[in-house]
Amino acid sequence: MKNLLFLLLPTIVFSQDNYMSFSAGVDINNIVGAGVTDNSSQLNYVVQFTMVSQNIEVSLGTEAFPVLDLRRYFVGAGYHFPLYAYVSRNEIKTTFIPSIEPSLIDRHGTWGGGLSGDNKSSHLSMALNLALQWDISDSFSIQYSANFLPRTDLKTKYPADMWNEKIKVANTPVTTSNFIKLVYRIER
Repeated sequence: MKNLLFLLLPTIVFSQDNYMSFSAGVDINNIVGAGVTDNSSQLNYVVQFTMVSQNIEVSLGTEAFPVLDLRRYFVGAGYHFPLYAYVSRNEIKTTFIPSIEPSLIDRHGTWGGGLSGDNKSSHLSMALNLALQWDISDSFSIQYSANFLPRTDLKTKYPADMWNEKIKVANTPVTTSNFIKLVYRIER
Protein backbone atom coordinates (compact mmCIF):
# COMPACT_ATOMS: atom_id res chain seq x y z
CA MET A 1 0.00 0.00 0.00
CA LYS A 2 2.86 2.37 0.84
CA ASN A 3 4.41 1.72 -2.61
CA LEU A 4 1.11 2.57 -4.32
CA LEU A 5 0.97 5.89 -2.46
CA PHE A 6 4.50 6.78 -3.60
CA LEU A 7 3.58 5.93 -7.22
CA LEU A 8 0.44 8.11 -7.21
CA LEU A 9 1.99 11.08 -5.41
CA PRO A 10 4.43 12.11 -8.20
CA THR A 11 1.60 11.78 -10.74
CA ILE A 12 -0.63 14.14 -8.79
CA VAL A 13 2.12 16.63 -7.94
CA PHE A 14 3.92 16.83 -11.32
CA SER A 15 1.18 16.28 -13.92
CA GLN A 16 -0.36 19.53 -15.16
CA ASP A 17 -3.31 20.09 -17.48
CA ASN A 18 -3.16 23.06 -19.88
CA TYR A 19 -5.91 23.32 -22.49
CA MET A 20 -9.14 24.98 -23.65
CA SER A 21 -12.26 22.93 -24.27
CA PHE A 22 -15.83 22.98 -25.46
CA SER A 23 -18.29 20.46 -24.07
CA ALA A 24 -21.94 19.52 -24.35
CA GLY A 25 -23.91 16.96 -22.41
CA VAL A 26 -27.25 15.71 -21.19
CA ASP A 27 -28.63 14.89 -17.75
CA ILE A 28 -29.05 11.10 -17.78
CA ASN A 29 -31.70 11.27 -15.02
CA ASN A 30 -34.10 13.14 -17.27
CA ILE A 31 -33.27 11.24 -20.46
CA VAL A 32 -34.45 8.00 -18.84
CA GLY A 33 -37.28 9.80 -17.03
CA ALA A 34 -37.39 11.22 -13.51
CA GLY A 35 -40.04 12.24 -11.01
CA VAL A 36 -39.84 15.92 -11.97
CA THR A 37 -40.90 15.01 -15.54
CA ASP A 38 -43.56 12.46 -14.45
CA ASN A 39 -41.10 9.71 -15.46
CA SER A 40 -41.17 10.76 -19.12
CA SER A 41 -37.99 11.30 -21.11
CA GLN A 42 -37.12 15.02 -21.35
CA LEU A 43 -34.05 16.92 -22.52
CA ASN A 44 -31.96 18.77 -19.91
CA TYR A 45 -28.67 19.84 -21.50
CA VAL A 46 -25.53 21.80 -20.68
CA VAL A 47 -23.02 23.61 -22.94
CA GLN A 48 -19.69 24.79 -21.51
CA PHE A 49 -16.44 26.55 -22.47
CA THR A 50 -13.46 25.79 -20.21
CA MET A 51 -9.89 27.04 -19.86
CA VAL A 52 -7.37 25.04 -17.83
CA SER A 53 -3.90 26.27 -16.88
CA GLN A 54 -1.61 24.47 -14.44
CA ASN A 55 -4.61 22.34 -13.34
CA ILE A 56 -6.73 25.39 -12.43
CA GLU A 57 -10.03 25.46 -14.31
CA VAL A 58 -12.22 28.45 -15.18
CA SER A 59 -15.42 27.89 -17.15
CA LEU A 60 -18.52 29.58 -18.57
CA GLY A 61 -21.66 27.67 -19.37
CA THR A 62 -25.40 27.37 -19.62
CA GLU A 63 -27.90 24.69 -18.73
CA ALA A 64 -31.37 24.49 -20.26
CA PHE A 65 -34.36 22.41 -19.21
CA PRO A 66 -37.06 23.57 -21.65
CA VAL A 67 -39.94 21.48 -20.25
CA LEU A 68 -39.57 23.31 -16.90
CA ASP A 69 -38.97 26.75 -18.46
CA LEU A 70 -35.55 26.84 -16.76
CA ARG A 71 -32.22 28.18 -17.94
CA ARG A 72 -29.11 28.48 -15.77
CA TYR A 73 -26.01 30.55 -16.54
CA PHE A 74 -22.83 29.88 -14.59
CA VAL A 75 -19.14 30.58 -14.19
CA GLY A 76 -17.03 27.90 -12.58
CA ALA A 77 -13.71 27.58 -10.79
CA GLY A 78 -12.13 24.23 -10.06
CA TYR A 79 -8.97 22.19 -9.79
CA HIS A 80 -7.80 19.17 -11.82
CA PHE A 81 -6.44 16.12 -10.00
CA PRO A 82 -4.98 13.92 -12.79
CA LEU A 83 -4.96 10.18 -12.08
CA TYR A 84 -3.54 7.43 -14.28
CA ALA A 85 -4.32 3.74 -14.64
CA TYR A 86 -2.91 1.09 -16.95
CA VAL A 87 -5.11 -1.53 -18.59
CA SER A 88 -3.42 -4.02 -20.93
CA ARG A 89 -0.37 -1.73 -21.09
CA ASN A 90 -2.55 1.17 -22.23
CA GLU A 91 -2.52 4.35 -20.18
CA ILE A 92 -5.95 5.67 -19.24
CA LYS A 93 -5.94 9.18 -17.83
CA THR A 94 -8.77 10.01 -15.47
CA THR A 95 -9.11 13.48 -13.98
CA PHE A 96 -11.09 14.29 -10.85
CA ILE A 97 -12.43 17.87 -11.05
CA PRO A 98 -14.21 19.44 -8.05
CA SER A 99 -15.52 22.94 -8.76
CA ILE A 100 -17.92 25.62 -7.59
CA GLU A 101 -20.33 27.37 -9.95
CA PRO A 102 -21.90 30.71 -9.03
CA SER A 103 -25.15 30.54 -10.98
CA LEU A 104 -28.06 32.62 -12.19
CA ILE A 105 -31.26 30.57 -12.49
CA ASP A 106 -33.62 32.16 -14.99
CA ARG A 107 -37.28 31.05 -14.97
CA HIS A 108 -40.05 32.10 -17.34
CA GLY A 109 -43.46 30.98 -18.58
CA THR A 110 -45.51 28.74 -16.31
CA TRP A 111 -42.40 27.06 -14.84
CA GLY A 112 -43.32 23.79 -16.53
CA GLY A 113 -47.02 24.05 -15.68
CA GLY A 114 -46.54 24.73 -11.97
CA LEU A 115 -47.78 28.33 -12.16
CA SER A 116 -50.34 30.22 -14.19
CA GLY A 117 -49.44 33.07 -16.54
CA ASP A 118 -45.99 34.26 -17.52
CA ASN A 119 -43.77 34.32 -14.42
CA LYS A 120 -40.34 35.75 -15.19
CA SER A 121 -37.77 35.71 -12.41
CA SER A 122 -34.04 35.30 -11.81
CA HIS A 123 -32.35 33.78 -8.76
CA LEU A 124 -28.72 33.58 -7.63
CA SER A 125 -27.28 30.31 -6.35
CA MET A 126 -23.94 28.51 -5.79
CA ALA A 127 -23.58 24.99 -7.22
CA LEU A 128 -21.05 22.30 -6.33
CA ASN A 129 -19.83 20.16 -9.21
CA LEU A 130 -17.86 16.89 -8.92
CA ALA A 131 -16.62 15.50 -12.24
CA LEU A 132 -14.63 12.54 -13.53
CA GLN A 133 -13.11 12.96 -17.00
CA TRP A 134 -11.63 10.15 -19.10
CA ASP A 135 -9.39 11.01 -22.07
CA ILE A 136 -10.38 8.81 -25.02
CA SER A 137 -8.02 10.45 -27.54
CA ASP A 138 -5.67 13.43 -27.79
CA SER A 139 -8.61 15.75 -28.46
CA PHE A 140 -11.71 14.11 -26.94
CA SER A 141 -12.81 13.16 -23.44
CA ILE A 142 -15.93 11.76 -21.83
CA GLN A 143 -16.97 13.42 -18.59
CA TYR A 144 -19.41 12.39 -15.88
CA SER A 145 -20.48 15.38 -13.80
CA ALA A 146 -22.59 15.33 -10.61
CA ASN A 147 -24.02 18.80 -10.03
CA PHE A 148 -25.58 19.87 -6.72
CA LEU A 149 -27.61 23.07 -7.13
CA PRO A 150 -29.44 24.86 -4.28
CA ARG A 151 -32.72 25.81 -5.94
CA THR A 152 -33.41 29.33 -4.70
CA ASP A 153 -36.12 29.61 -7.37
CA LEU A 154 -38.13 26.76 -5.79
CA LYS A 155 -37.73 28.23 -2.30
CA THR A 156 -39.09 31.56 -3.56
CA LYS A 157 -42.19 30.31 -5.40
CA TYR A 158 -43.28 27.05 -3.75
CA PRO A 159 -44.09 26.13 -0.13
CA ALA A 160 -41.66 23.72 1.55
CA ASP A 161 -44.16 20.82 1.60
CA MET A 162 -44.07 20.73 -2.25
CA TRP A 163 -40.30 20.11 -2.47
CA ASN A 164 -39.36 16.56 -3.45
CA GLU A 165 -35.65 17.09 -2.79
CA LYS A 166 -34.26 15.22 0.21
CA ILE A 167 -31.16 17.43 0.57
CA LYS A 168 -31.54 20.96 1.91
CA VAL A 169 -28.96 23.69 2.57
CA ALA A 170 -30.11 26.67 4.67
CA ASN A 171 -33.68 25.40 4.18
CA THR A 172 -33.25 25.57 0.39
CA PRO A 173 -33.86 22.41 -1.65
CA VAL A 174 -30.84 21.01 -3.51
CA THR A 175 -31.33 19.23 -6.83
CA THR A 176 -28.81 16.84 -8.33
CA SER A 177 -28.07 16.47 -12.01
CA ASN A 178 -25.96 13.70 -13.53
CA PHE A 179 -24.51 14.95 -16.80
CA ILE A 180 -22.65 12.87 -19.37
CA LYS A 181 -20.58 15.22 -21.57
CA LEU A 182 -18.47 14.97 -24.68
CA VAL A 183 -15.44 17.26 -24.32
CA TYR A 184 -13.37 18.59 -27.25
CA ARG A 185 -9.95 19.73 -26.01
CA ILE A 186 -7.55 22.14 -27.69
CA GLU A 187 -4.11 21.58 -26.17
CA ARG A 188 -1.90 24.62 -25.51
